[in-house]
Amino acid sequence: MTLQNLLGVSLAAIAPERSQVARMLAAAERNLADYSGDLVPDSSVNECITSATALQTHVRAWLQSNKPDLV
Repeated sequence: MTLQNLLGVSLAAIAPERSQVARMLAAAERNLADYSGDLVPDSSVNECITSATALQTHVRAWLQSNKPDLV
């Protein structure tokens, strides 16, 4: 969905003002600064995936034993 599609549905068209544009640009710069930290190493990502898979397996086994109607 594009911004143009939203006009009249959930957004109203507003003529831009210099102060609004400056405020939005400042917010965008702050957001970029928030995400400029170190990247997560692949080994950490793989460890998280392994842990999530093990948790999923454990939950499915528990559900099968204790709440089979939900599986």
